[in-house]
Amino acid sequence: VAAVEAFEDAGKPYPVFMGEDELSFMRKWKETDMTALGAVYSNFQWRTPILAAQKIWNGEQVPAEWVLPQSPITGEDLDAYLDANKDMPSLHYAKFGGEDLPGYPEAWTNR
Repeated sequence: VAAVEAFEDAGKPYPVFMGEDELSFMRKWKETDMTALGAVYSNFQWRTPILAAQKIWNGEQVPAEWVLPQSPITGEDLDAYLDANKDMPSLHYAKFGGEDLPGYPEAWTNR
């Protein structure tokens, strides 16, 4: 968002922006109608070691290469992700992968 606002402050047109699935960026994207892409990757990392540890403790094989979901949010699905996360705080990530956690979404709202 800071990079987007730097273009605004300078009175310059927006370039194509590569952001994340963080809601503050996605909301700014929608507000400005700029051309952008929301990359998704890093927030799945927190679960992967836990899932791997569970597999190891259960004597299961862990993949040599663990390919995480990385499909980006595009302009076509921006509205759907914003709507699904409308009650979430700005620092929440739309595709964080913890929708099945106890207390979701109540523990994340109103922050």
